[in-house]
Amino acid sequence: ALLDYRFPYVLCNNDDIHFKPGRLLDAKRIMDSTKACMFYFEGFSSFGISLEGIAKLGSMDENFWPAYAEDCDYWLRAQIKNCLLFYRAGFAPDKSTDEGQKNAFVVHGDGNHLTSTTLKSSMEVAKLVESTLDSQRGRFAYLSRKWGFNTCNLYHDNINAPRVDQVLPALSLDELRKRGAFYTQPYGTMEDVNAWDKYDWRRQDSVTPRGKNSQHAPAHTVWCDEDDIKFKKFAVDVARHS
Repeated sequence: ALLDYRFPYVLCNNDDIHFKPGRLLDAKRIMDSTKACMFYFEGFSSFGISLEGIAKLGSMDENFWPAYAEDCDYWLRAQIKNCLLFYRAGFAPDKSTDEGQKNAFVVHGDGNHLTSTTLKSSMEVAKLVESTLDSQRGRFAYLSRKWGFNTCNLYHDNINAPRVDQVLPALSLDELRKRGAFYTQPYGTMEDVNAWDKYDWRRQDSVTPRGKNSQHAPAHTVWCDEDDIKFKKFAVDVARHS
């Protein structure tokens, strides 16, 4: 939709959350008045991304199928692309505390659970997700193959840190390397930081979560070769007018 309609930003939310009263307007005010590539309101359960952010970061890597760790990958790409990122004050991934509940922008779950009800609604999906914890073929194995380290640890250290509302600059490449980054481009070979191989999961030696669950995965990724062509023109147009 951003490629076609050029909205200044979009707000992306899990399908099992709802905003607490007044918080959706709070999110809109923040995005209207703050310059950033991305806006972390409730981690990746509820985040905003600006037109410039999409132009810099492109599509998410669909090799993280069916779920989890795509946020760790996307956050690292934002660092390497030198993006400004907004982090909301008072964010607490554990909403079980009084302070966490008071500060929350959204209610995540069904009221009985504090975590994803989407995954809990299907035993089959839950099994697929659990299988991606395989240390040899799964989400963390893929992150390590792609970037040389498990980016989730660094991502969670940053997003879960206590803070006031802040827009923070990206970590420098030197800082990323000090914190464990081995590559600053996919596999250490791909020139485009945002590149991901749409056909990797079909290979015999694939370590991706999608490859691990290849018998159950959709036959094709949502993002296709035509989208790559369309996106390149889009990114040039946004850069020209920014």
